[in-house]
Amino acid sequence: MNGPSQFCAAAFEQQVAEMFDAAERCPAAMQALARCDTEVRAPIIGIIYDSWSEKDTEKTKRWACNALAARAQLKKDHPSWPDLPVRAGELHQLQWDLSREDARLHILLMYALSLSYHHWDPQHPSFRDFVCSAMADKRTPHTIRENEELKKEFPPVPIVKLFRATEDIRFLYWCGSKMTASFKAEQAFDKARASGASVEAAREAGRRAYREILSIQ
Repeated sequence: MNGPSQFCAAAFEQQVAEMFDAAERCPAAMQALARCDTEVRAPIIGIIYDSWSEKDTEKTKRWACNALAARAQLKKDHPSWPDLPVRAGELHQLQWDLSREDARLHILLMYALSLSYHHWDPQHPSFRDFVCSAMADKRTPHTIRENEELKKEFPPVPIVKLFRATEDIRFLYWCGSKMTASFKAEQAFDKARASGASVEAAREAGRRAYREILSIQ
């Protein structure tokens, strides 16, 4: 499995800060502010954040930096592939317009959605590791798994764990360590309750399972 992204999100901090500053000073944002509306659409990733909340603003800036780093990494590793879509509106539109026959766009969108789901976490698997794993997963649409070009470029190997995060069966997402720990915690809670434990005792069993999983990741 490849390591974390080689591109450091911090390298994009100045660019992102300037873009956020411009977004908060644009006419639409200033008009909204006059109405005591402090919500602004974030550059790059397109989500709404509260510009008067330092915590929310810094978090959203960090996600934008992560998104730019992920896009740069994909372009470096796979220059023949299209740019990584990261903007919320674009991701939604691609999901809506996606043709079942377009296997390359489908797998790229699957990777992009997984990254977005995890806020472009630098620990997210590389495109190669993700796609190889998806090619080996029977839940992946057959139009992807049976695509000869994809099989040649990304031999099916279950390198990382994937799961369905939404009801849309066309897409799989990376199951990171925290997600795995949450699943294990739920199982421990249910098992404890089934054995007659109190709600608080079952919750403690779930917390222990969560900590144990993270300690071995």
